[in-house]
Amino acid sequence: LTLQGVPSKPAQQYLESYRPMPGDLPFQRYFIQAGDVRTWKKLKQTEKEQEQTNEIRAALNAYTDVLSFSGNSYQLNVDKQTKSSMVREDRLPELKQVITSDMGVRYLYRNQIITAMDDVQAELEYQLSQQEKRGGERKGVVVIDARDLLELLTEAQKACDQWFSVIDPKDVKLAVETVTLERGLST
Repeated sequence: LTLQGVPSKPAQQYLESYRPMPGDLPFQRYFIQAGDVRTWKKLKQTEKEQEQTNEIRAALNAYTDVLSFSGNSYQLNVDKQTKSSMVREDRLPELKQVITSDMGVRYLYRNQIITAMDDVQAELEYQLSQQEKRGGERKGVVVIDARDLLELLTEAQKACDQWFSVIDPKDVKLAVETVTLERGLST
């Protein structure tokens, strides 16, 4: 995966999801769509700027940026009774809602990872500063209280597990195989 620049617009199927609704004013949906696209571009630009200073954000975004979704279908993960009820009551979510929800979950987990790792860094810096206040190293060994650090690293691991849980296991397997192959070629 490579880092991508800021796209010029959202996916075409997202843009096509703006349908006229009863009671709309003339051109209303076009103004709403233009505002959404402008906001989307600003968010994407901010994301790309943040990637320059945060390798974790850049790595996770590199994957998310190349995701593609079927424009015709989605998998609804609910029990049979709930699905039947949703169909009868015409409460199935629209494709745009499903994609937005999926991406929202991915960004939520990504942000949890970033926050956890920022906390780990801050705790480590604090522990090292406390070490210096206590008189530095003892015979070349840095002594710190690692309990909080371990707790924060555990939270970061949980967030990573959640992020990976929304990736198709076949994609994870392919990625591991690719990295393994690339390492074999570079050694």
